[in-house]
Amino acid sequence: MPFEKPLPEWNAVGVEPPQSLKDEGWKPIQKPPADYFNWYMFNTYQALLELQQKAALKDEIPLPPDASTTQKGVTKLNDTTNSTSTTEAATANAARKAKTEAKEYTDTAPEAMLQSMGRFGTKRSSKNANGTFLKVERKRKDGTLFMKAEFSSPNADGNPTVRTITTYAADGTTVVGTPIIFDVLYDADGDYVEEVPR
Repeated sequence: MPFEKPLPEWNAVGVEPPQSLKDEGWKPIQKPPADYFNWYMFNTYQALLELQQKAALKDEIPLPPDASTTQKGVTKLNDTTNSTSTTEAATANAARKAKTEAKEYTDTAPEAMLQSMGRFGTKRSSKNANGTFLKVERKRKDGTLFMKAEFSSPNADGNPTVRTITTYAADGTTVVGTPIIFDVLYDADGDYVEEVPR
């Protein structure tokens, strides 16, 4: 909105007082010359006029644009790790979560698993009548569970036809990703020959 109060217009230029008077001020019983008052009133009016002419009103200030990959601007924070936005900025918490998720994936990715197998202890359990262990667990040095393979769905010969592999985060209980399921195939003699991922 515009300025509401009128300017104290004063057009008589007057005469500027000497510096000594500006420094020391008026003395008792001293009568100020009219030209000095005119100078004061004129310059006060001019200063206020300049202020109003150059001041930017709140309603006239444009809002900054939204930030993008091509321009600076206002950026909204995003706390997720799966966003595809090119106009929002990740929070420090989102960066921390992304780092944690990346490490968990790296620890359980196939390449890392193959490289790390030698560092894990192996435990087999739940042996069936055919002598096949139906559960195989691999644990880290600290005892937390890293991977578990479970055999299920026995056929007429008692041989399991499904193998499910589950991997776990560093706490040993949080499942990472989706378990991988294989169909276990046997030949005519009942010997294991192949596993096919679903």
